[in-house]
Amino acid sequence: MKQQPPSECGRYLLHDRLGWGGPLGTWRASSKEDPLDLAALKLLSPSSDGDDVALDALISENRLAERLTHPNVVRVKGQGCSEEYFYVAMEYAAGVDLGAVLRRGLERDRYLPVPLAVALVAQLCDGLEQVHRCVGVEGLPLGLVHRGLSPETCLVTFDGVVKLFDFGVAKLVTRVFQVPAGAVTRQLCYSSPEQVLGQPLDRRSDLFSLSVMLYELVTGQRLFPAASAFQAVKDVCEKPIPSPRSLNPHVSDELERVILRGLSRDRQGRFQGASELAEALRAAASGITPAPSMGLVQRYMTFTFGAELEAERRWRQEWSDKSILASPLPKSQLSMPPLSSGAMRSPRLGQPENRSWRRWSVEIPAMGKYSEPRGIAPRALEATLLNISQGGMLLRSKVMVTANSLVELALKIGRKTVEIRGKVRWWRRVHSEYQVGVQFERLQPELVETLSPGSKT
Repeated sequence: MKQQPPSECGRYLLHDRLGWGGPLGTWRASSKEDPLDLAALKLLSPSSDGDDVALDALISENRLAERLTHPNVVRVKGQGCSEEYFYVAMEYAAGVDLGAVLRRGLERDRYLPVPLAVALVAQLCDGLEQVHRCVGVEGLPLGLVHRGLSPETCLVTFDGVVKLFDFGVAKLVTRVFQVPAGAVTRQLCYSSPEQVLGQPLDRRSDLFSLSVMLYELVTGQRLFPAASAFQAVKDVCEKPIPSPRSLNPHVSDELERVILRGLSRDRQGRFQGASELAEALRAAASGITPAPSMGLVQRYMTFTFGAELEAERRWRQEWSDKSILASPLPKSQLSMPPLSSGAMRSPRLGQPENRSWRRWSVEIPAMGKYSEPRGIAPRALEATLLNISQGGMLLRSKVMVTANSLVELALKIGRKTVEIRGKVRWWRRVHSEYQVGVQFERLQPELVETLSPGSKT
């Protein structure tokens, strides 16, 4: 695949390469229609002797993947073709792949902390359980298997969520697309014995792959470091597996039993489902301090990838500013001096005009609620509106409102109350408060009308 992508692909504009995406890479992209609608785009370059049947199968696999909705599975938004590439559009999430987490951790110690490793893999189990239980339109199980689990196909976000991606790609991609040298061999090193031997697969194959990753996280060593595809197949099927405790004394007897059971070459000897593996992991870690949790992952990512997190925040801020500045806004703003009481009148705006100009600043208290994407019950939100356009607004809040949360606010403008709904696109901490960028569900030209001269507020 080319190192530099085209400037656009389908309905997306491409920006730069993300820190995750597997051997084929993933690119940060934005929708041409809505610049604040970000996506992670995987570009697949067809080989000269590509298999059309396999390509059709890959498209079908991705359509199935669009049915998967779970916090621990990267959502597939769509797919398409351009002149040079087949692309898969996925939800945008800021983070790095699990391989990068392990490499960064090994720069400081011989292995990752055991509670962190358990927290990471337990979340992956939760996502896998959703994949394996997915049903079709008739309500019947689809029998889905990921088939390509490896550290490079697991995303760890900066806010502590671990997500599976590249669902269904591993089986088909090498028949259709150009892949980097060594990518196939590396994938074989995380495959189950039945997979490398070409036997029929079920969910237990994914559990073997997951157990290989868990072994490497807690020991800091590759389990099957093969240099060739032939050697990888031989190692996966025959190589003796060293005791994890012999490499890391912090691994308990119970956790070692969980790992080795997951690595059983006889699938009957493994855990029979991802939820069973997750339950065994959490039981084995019940006495560990600190307790494995998403909060632990978030703290580790913030500490270990602080520079990358700050770069992500800067990019989002700059892109948000650029996008808002490019949106149609009113022609002019009539500033009003603050009243002696310290309050500030609402600004009065001139007639709207379809051209780009700066955002207009206000300072209006707002009350409402926000709902986080992980299904947590709505929470009360007290904020101050700082900047607004027809397409979005900037809030100041005492509480952190995470990306993709749904915000519902009521603004008191004169004698009128305006209700607004939108989705959080970014947030950043400023001293002891937070600034939150919200994109409206629809354009709000009535806000301009409400605040314009002559309106009866």
